[in-house]
Amino acid sequence: MFNEEEEMADVPIEQDRTPRPSKKWSWMWEYFTKIPGDHVNPQARCNHCGQFCGCHSKKQGTSVLIAHLTGCQQYKITKGLAATGIDQTKLSYETQMATDASRSHVKKLIISQYSEKMLRELLAEMIITDEMPFTTVDKKGLNKFVRCLEPHFPMPSQYTVMRDCLK
Repeated sequence: MFNEEEEMADVPIEQDRTPRPSKKWSWMWEYFTKIPGDHVNPQARCNHCGQFCGCHSKKQGTSVLIAHLTGCQQYKITKGLAATGIDQTKLSYETQMATDASRSHVKKLIISQYSEKMLRELLAEMIITDEMPFTTVDKKGLNKFVRCLEPHFPMPSQYTVMRDCLK
């Protein structure tokens, strides 16, 4: 009869097997280089700015690397995601007629004020006045137009516009 225990006893057991090198699965490793050496606190260097980040597989994982990339200015510049002036004040000119006898035009520097609340109120007023459906805010053409006028304005959903109109 067939005896499995006798069969298994004949197979030699390999105890001196070298560990297989671990494969880096995360997409993050495209932007970081693991520094060899320290196995207790492994480090990775950003390929864009050179900053070192912890990358221990049990302590940090790749979350530290992801957090670094979201703030890495060199990465943003390389990927074309650099700051587009969101934090900067916009300046514009207003032309006025001079009050003196010369009747010349004078340019006056104006700092435009961005107010999301004001724009939402005006959008609700437009929807009500022109008797437009709430789905108007989902139209591609309107969204493109608004982004061109004020890139910082997040277009509200049709439900938010409906609530704004009911106020």
